[in-house]
Amino acid sequence: MMCRWQDLIDRVAAALGAGPHHDYNAFLDALELHAQGVKLITKRQKLIQATLTERDQAAALVIKNHTRGDKADRLYGRFAVNFDGKPDTVEYEPDTELRDTEQVPLLEPGGIAAVFQRGLL
Repeated sequence: MMCRWQDLIDRVAAALGAGPHHDYNAFLDALELHAQGVKLITKRQKLIQATLTERDQAAALVIKNHTRGDKADRLYGRFAVNFDGKPDTVEYEPDTELRDTEQVPLLEPGGIAAVFQRGLL
């Protein structure tokens, strides 16, 4: 099992060339392309990400989810993009180092969404 993973990483490294690389999305595409015989479950992808990557503010945003059509809603983290001239929606991986919390009263008029829309957070 370990040998297949090492072979996969070696194939991806050969395909991408010397690093550092600033586009994790391209790395994931190369990983999926070369994953012959190796099942890429989310847990394994996260393990590879934690082992082989480091945080870089200059890097491209990491796409978490991509859906067809214009279903953008910035309040919920869905952003409009164009792929091949067609409207699509993407969600990006959050930067866990930038997380913050706020105390919002449960009876806030309009709920939590109203607080975000007012820009209080």
